[in-house]
Amino acid sequence: MRIGIDTTIMHVNPAGPGKYVRSLLEAHRLLPAPPQISTYSAGLNSVLSAGGPVGRQAHALWRDLVWTHALLPVAVRRSKVDLLHMPAYSIPAIRTTPTVVTMFDMSVLDRPQDSKTWQRLYLGAMIPFAARHADRIITISEFSRQRIHELTGEPLTKITVTSLAAGGEFKRLEAGSRTEQLIEEHGRFILAVGTLEPRKNLISLLHAVNHLKRSAVRVRVLLAGLRGWKYDPILRAVEQLELGEQVRFLDYVSDSELVRLYNAASALVFPSFYEGFGLPLIEAMACGCPVITSNRTAMPEVVGDAAILIDPENPEELADAIARMLSDRELAAEMSAKGFERAAQFSWEKCARQTVEVYRSVLGG
Repeated sequence: MRIGIDTTIMHVNPAGPGKYVRSLLEAHRLLPAPPQISTYSAGLNSVLSAGGPVGRQAHALWRDLVWTHALLPVAVRRSKVDLLHMPAYSIPAIRTTPTVVTMFDMSVLDRPQDSKTWQRLYLGAMIPFAARHADRIITISEFSRQRIHELTGEPLTKITVTSLAAGGEFKRLEAGSRTEQLIEEHGRFILAVGTLEPRKNLISLLHAVNHLKRSAVRVRVLLAGLRGWKYDPILRAVEQLELGEQVRFLDYVSDSELVRLYNAASALVFPSFYEGFGLPLIEAMACGCPVITSNRTAMPEVVGDAAILIDPENPEELADAIARMLSDRELAAEMSAKGFERAAQFSWEKCARQTVEVYRSVLGG
């Protein structure tokens, strides 16, 4: 079985979607009978990307239009694969091989206000097209499976869930590791992981921290993630709420550094408005880090009973949850233990096996 996979998303978004592709490729190689994989990528055009906002937009247009619909089909034909897997919503307009598409969630349709104009326009047209014309659809949660069905009209039998997982490097670290240095450097802290953008709802987190400050509960907040679309209001909120001494922006951090952060943090706080899965949830739980997250979309499905769920639009409720996690050691220990057990139920090997089963079903066994 020869499979072609477009890995362009690894360069566009190295976090969630990019990590999905990297982890899936690695897991495929470890299967007892791995498929033969050919990869294709538009890469990252350094000339266009260095041209500021206009250059980056030009690169997005080239990637989404020229690469996906003109150059990629030629590369696929030449490599003579049996099936093409497109892991990020879109598929070529003209296809010569059976095609599987991964759609992580329907946020661009459910919350268009959180997407850039081009992404909103392109995916708004491409998602229905790809859902209709792909041979099978892969998604990452039952929540997303239902939303894809509801918004595109494609039957549930066409849509398969392959849950994500934490990589093997995400684990509890022994005492004496660099986690102690992080605690010495920052004091007791909570961690937020994800791109700095409106959908992640970090402003509510900042208001929750401000509420705690007014109640004489001071806690350091570390924000780990690239500065994304419309991140300026987050910076202004830090300044307006006078939280400069409590909030630190770490930018994008490596997985090895994330492991240390999860092990040292008093909690991962993930108050996102919308997620198709929420990979930091599983990664944090695999490290024994207690989790506070939203009671919406796929997040309750992912964490089960192993986290405190809050209304993401209620900063006071979030503040209360943080205060409880900081003050109640038994609660924190319970969430840590439950989360560790929950994370063990997910694996990239299982994701790869389920993905190969989708390939085989399309190819007739």
